[in-house]
Amino acid sequence: MVKRQVGHVTIVAVCIMVFWGIFYVASAKASKTMFMPADYELAQINYTAEQRLAPTKFNGNVRKIVYLTIDDGPSLYSSQLISILEQYNVPVTHFLIGKNIEKYPESVKQYEERGDYIGLHSMTHDYNTLYKKGEAINEMLQVQDLLKSSLSIESTLFRCPFGSMPGLSKQLRDEAVAAGLRTWDWTIDSNDWKLQNRPSQIVKTIEKQLNRQTEVILIHEKKRTINVLPQIIELLIDEGYEFATYDESKHFTMNFYNDDRL
Repeated sequence: MVKRQVGHVTIVAVCIMVFWGIFYVASAKASKTMFMPADYELAQINYTAEQRLAPTKFNGNVRKIVYLTIDDGPSLYSSQLISILEQYNVPVTHFLIGKNIEKYPESVKQYEERGDYIGLHSMTHDYNTLYKKGEAINEMLQVQDLLKSSLSIESTLFRCPFGSMPGLSKQLRDEAVAAGLRTWDWTIDSNDWKLQNRPSQIVKTIEKQLNRQTEVILIHEKKRTINVLPQIIELLIDEGYEFATYDESKHFTMNFYNDDRL
């Protein structure tokens, strides 16, 4: 009688151990399936959000961001430009011409030292050469090499002289993508290049076009534009804009073709 009871106990014990083993393995697999992918995806989502998303509100107010972009530098007026930017503590984005970089390398260093972004704006600034002869991307790469070799500045953003449309053809855009370049046009054209004899009109032209939460404003490194730059900056401050400079890690599409590859 005792032997039979012991036998029953042994069988029950073995059954419990087998059941527990099956349950443990199944639980481990379920745990791995449920938790590991979720943790991994969550890390990716957080990282992407930090890189790409900026808060649209601050203290309950909608943020207004302006990128003041300055073409054709550096120049004789770079020192005056830097002085004004320092006075107002305003960061900007420069699109520089190769021959001017070679002529005024110290100004480029000062731009970089103050935290401005240095972009590419061709070697020749010549429409026929850039677009009809198809040299636009080759020239941007020449400026890129010049900045890297002489000033250790690496840049991937370019601006087309005269704007991307219609000159930057599909073939040229494909070349830019293959070269790892991106491009920016603008939301506001100050037309300052043709208003040098009426500098006050430059400010009014910008003011009339201010209507977006994010603006990219085009001005040039020209004498009378620099003279009215304090007025432009004060206008933007009065309109509630925060100044920002281009950040490659937070790139957003800003070209007339709406080509999101660029």
